[in-house]
Amino acid sequence: MMYKKQDKVDEALKDAQECVNSKPDWHKAQYRLGSSLYARKKYSEAMKPFSRALKLQLMLSDSASSEQGKVDTLTQILSVALKYQMARQVSNTTFRKPSFKP
Repeated sequence: MMYKKQDKVDEALKDAQECVNSKPDWHKAQYRLGSSLYARKKYSEAMKPFSRALKLQLMLSDSASSEQGKVDTLTQILSVALKYQMARQVSNTTFRKPSFKP
């Protein structure tokens, strides 16, 4: 997360991918990967790790994962979904063929 705060999104992504490779069932690793992809505006790709992070958090006991952490992850998922949808709408509008009527 330190990289993200320093605007080093490429390093953050690499670090997050290494973290997921070493501990794929750790919800924080999945969350970091989602956050890194989100920072790079790769919204559709960010959905999978965020969803996995939430699923992993829900499997933990309440003492191991706070309710706030679950809410934070769900909030990120919703934010990514919204940004992704908005980006698709802009893309569809921008690249739509103009219709000419003689």
